[in-house]
Amino acid sequence: MAQKNGKRKKLNKKHVIQIIQEWDHKSIEDFSKEFEVAPNTIRSMVYAIRKADATKCPKKPKPRREDIVREALEMISAEDMVTDK
Repeated sequence: MAQKNGKRKKLNKKHVIQIIQEWDHKSIEDFSKEFEVAPNTIRSMVYAIRKADATKCPKKPKPRREDIVREALEMISAEDMVTDK
């Protein structure tokens, strides 16, 4: 996937701009598929972006178990409210 015709795909300035602009809405895997590069290529570029400007591409919070359980319970209770009517 990352290589076509024996040539390695690389990220350019347009890719970096797009990563910075869409960071809050896309995952590393999304960028990887879109740019046809390995996920590690995206991770390395994000690291370089953060090193140059710490305000760009902030780390995304990892969901905690408690948060996942709370959200699931909220969904169940919302479904129960709809079926009770």
